[in-house]
Amino acid sequence: MGVDEIHLGKTQKFLTVVSNLETGEPLWFGKDRKKETLDDFFSNELSAMQRGRITAACVDMWEPFTKSILHEFRNAGLCMTSFTSCNTPINRWTKCGVPSTSVRAGGCGAW
Repeated sequence: MGVDEIHLGKTQKFLTVVSNLETGEPLWFGKDRKKETLDDFFSNELSAMQRGRITAACVDMWEPFTKSILHEFRNAGLCMTSFTSCNTPINRWTKCGVPSTSVRAGGCGAW
């Protein structure tokens, strides 16, 4: 799973984007870039089974996103980086230094 934001300008400011890093497809867009926005995705858009299948997440260093992910997925691997270096399929995460297993890690080389 990948999480990032899109800047829209002065009026709307940001959208939160959740992507499937295996396929590169966006899965969900949420208003703003707050912890509550991502919390809403996890609680209202994913079933317990779907949440249980998430083993790794790539996220930029925006603290509200990392807090939400670490709260929801305590055992998931976490790659914290500038998103552009990790928005590739999960089989390329080794390029970022993060295996696709449940190992908490950091430093994808693009800080």
